[in-house]
Amino acid sequence: MVRISLFLILLQFPFFNSDVSMKKAEYSNVVDFNVVKKSFNKNYKNYQLNITYPEIRTSQNEKHYDWSMQVQDVMVSAISEFQKNINKISDKNSFSYLNLDYSICNSYGNVMGIRFMKRVYYPGMSKVTELYRTINYNVETQEFIQLQDLFSENVNARELLIDIINSKYSNCKLNKNTRLGSFCLEQDNLLIILDEHTLPDEFCATEVKIYWEELRPYLK
Repeated sequence: MVRISLFLILLQFPFFNSDVSMKKAEYSNVVDFNVVKKSFNKNYKNYQLNITYPEIRTSQNEKHYDWSMQVQDVMVSAISEFQKNINKISDKNSFSYLNLDYSICNSYGNVMGIRFMKRVYYPGMSKVTELYRTINYNVETQEFIQLQDLFSENVNARELLIDIINSKYSNCKLNKNTRLGSFCLEQDNLLIILDEHTLPDEFCATEVKIYWEELRPYLK
């Protein structure tokens, strides 16, 4: 099986060579940034890559370095894991694919959020696997936001949110060790985004809204 060359793919990332095989598809203005949608794909006999990612530009139309590094990390992680898994496949006539896309969170105020969705398929799978990852940024402080950053120091954000989710959805209770890493900061609520494999049933929702009013006693 042909091995994916990460170096060749990295040539198309923001800080290698942003003009190679890129398609400028759309501009979206979020606070003081322009989000430029770009994409590339690779087609081989046994696998396919379809990568769509945001290029974040400042109001001076310059690439935002920290954002570019964050986005690049998402892409490298997704492609590296895909490469590792397809290298384990012995059937040379099989087919796998990785699709990576993004959308902009319904953020407000000084918050900007990007939501990535990774869809992967390997031979023998009964359905495509969907995995999520988000990046949230405070434009005013120029810092990226982690979930724990929202809460008081004496509050364990993950444990608190899992307890709230489990109290609301008794048929879709999460394991107490479930990782809560993907979220969007919306005007009225915190939106928690869950990967399907963390849920006890395929009919459980992958998005859970927890309103700020309910969280107010625990926030900074």
